Amino acid sequence: MLGDYEIDVFRQKWFEMVEGFGVENKNWVLDMYKKRHSWATAHIRGKFFAGFWTTSRCEGLNSIIAKYVNSRYNLVEFIQHFNRCVDHIRWKEVQADLASVNGRPSMQTCFQQLERSAANVYTLSIFHMFQPILVRATSMKVINMRQTCSYVIYSIGLDRTPNEMWRVFCCDIEMEFNCSCMRMESFGIPCEHIVCVLVHKDIEELPGSLVLPRWTKTAKVGLQNAIVFHWDSLMLSQYGCLMDWFRQLANFACRDNERFIFTREMAMNLLKQFKEEDARQEGLVNDADSVRDDVQVDASRAGLATNDLRHSMPRDPENLEGRGNDTFDNDSDDHMNIEDDSLVYDENASYSSNEVL
Repeated sequence: MLGDYEIDVFRQKWFEMVEGFGVENKNWVLDMYKKRHSWATAHIRGKFFAGFWTTSRCEGLNSIIAKYVNSRYNLVEFIQHFNRCVDHIRWKEVQADLASVNGRPSMQTCFQQLERSAANVYTLSIFHMFQPILVRATSMKVINMRQTCSYVIYSIGLDRTPNEMWRVFCCDIEMEFNCSCMRMESFGIPCEHIVCVLVHKDIEELPGSLVLPRWTKTAKVGLQNAIVFHWDSLMLSQYGCLMDWFRQLANFACRDNERFIFTREMAMNLLKQFKEEDARQEGLVNDADSVRDDVQVDASRAGLATNDLRHSMPRDPENLEGRGNDTFDNDSDDHMNIEDDSLVYDENASYSSNEVL
């Protein structure tokens, strides 16, 4: 099922297997072979599934949620613990984002430039998947190459198995590569055969055609500026960076009284400045709402006083007064202090259903 074979090789191995066990006439075996396009790797190669198999994503999510919720919880307790589970998942994502941005993985192959290029583009987890491919590429070599009118066909093989070869199609003009193994199309990561061709052509940077945008460090950039979309991960990431730097600053500032006074004054001035800027922005928003309400009153010509109409018309919830403090005013917020297992439910703990969610 998982064998990375060509279709002809898969067909040959299938019939050898069923004949060897004497089950070639069994209805179940015949039915499975008819459905081979849905389960055999040889037939589904080239279709992108991001590495997921069957129900693996659902099972993985259920295992995470099971650490936080219990069948004995009432509805209020379930929502409370489920929200903590979501916060924990988001925090793990923030940690992964920080590791990708600030981490510097060590180079492990002789293809230093190509490996460093992948490290600069890919996220840390994808780069760790790409490194073994680079290692396997060191045992590959170009056995033959053939030029056509529009592309070059490279025959790639192993030193120990010269009879087993893969074909890599390269278009030099557009810098596009395709391999007969179709792993690039299936997983979105270049295979060792394509990497072997890159090394053979002295290419020291991954071409853009081989870099799937979803695997890069900038995959979320387009989402940050989307309309009516609030990307919590970015804000949490920035919060985590600032907390780390200010923690180090506080560690040095508290050792000397003059440093402490200087740092305190600087922090208080910045805090005052930011609060005044937010207050001015909120005032501009309120003024715009007032002008909009006056225009609506003039257009209605209903003879109602402006103040009366204002109270009778629905207001935008985002512009109502009393929206609450800034998200990061309180350092003890649950979603800012999430540890790996601190929010996992405890069988012996008692949770009050009257707690505010």
